[in-house]
Amino acid sequence: MRLLAYGISVLALGGCSYGGVGFGQSQSGWQGPAAPLGAVCGYDPCAAPAPLPVVYAPPPPPVAPVPASPCHVDPCAATYAVAPYGGPQPLKHHTHIRPAYPGGYGLRGGFAPQPAYAYGTLGAVYYDPDQPYAGLQGRIGYQSASFFGAEVEGSVGVIGDSDRFATINGSAVPGEIEDAVDHSIAAFATGRVPLGQGVSAHARLGYHNTKTSRDFEFDNGDRFETSDTRVGVAYGAGLQYDLTPLDGVRFDYTRYEGGDNGLDSLSLAYLRRF
Repeated sequence: MRLLAYGISVLALGGCSYGGVGFGQSQSGWQGPAAPLGAVCGYDPCAAPAPLPVVYAPPPPPVAPVPASPCHVDPCAATYAVAPYGGPQPLKHHTHIRPAYPGGYGLRGGFAPQPAYAYGTLGAVYYDPDQPYAGLQGRIGYQSASFFGAEVEGSVGVIGDSDRFATINGSAVPGEIEDAVDHSIAAFATGRVPLGQGVSAHARLGYHNTKTSRDFEFDNGDRFETSDTRVGVAYGAGLQYDLTPLDGVRFDYTRYEGGDNGLDSLSLAYLRRF
């Protein structure tokens, strides 16, 4: 009986192995896939995942691009931040200094105020266009941020008029007379108006003290001198052209009243801003 029960058990185990029960391996090799995991855990890991619910979200509002400003200039950089004419352009000398009348330039665009500055001029003056009275003239001035300013002016005569005379004051001895402007000093209030790109006009009104002299030299060696001082109102007008933000050229006409006859002067000078 023991042998019979043992034999039945062996046959039963052999049949289960052949039918794929247990580990599914028999003497002839693999007999099929093992039971899927879903059969044990309740899901199939190889199946496609369930789609997520679609939630509608409106698109964000469009954002307009911010254009780069072609007018921005970085004064500390070597080139313009944005070159408006096709490529980086190197900064020129003194471009960190604003022009005398930025933006508007007179009747074509309106006056744009700018910071106040001081200036000086040096040039030549002709005291009388009809006579060769010439000298050296200099000015120191201050221009406010508006139209108005002030300046002082000084000049010394360099060239005078000379002429021969036969008799003078009852003297029969001929000789030579030299007539010249000795010096002139004046102070003015000024008003300035821009006319165009780098061009401005100005008017002046002030007070002056001008000394003229006459030197008589006779052929016999005698010599004497007379002088005349003119004190009075001075007024005039002129034009200025800016070569650079710091340098310019200035032309003036000025009338110096006083004495029997006044003086009409023309001057041309180099101007430098401080």
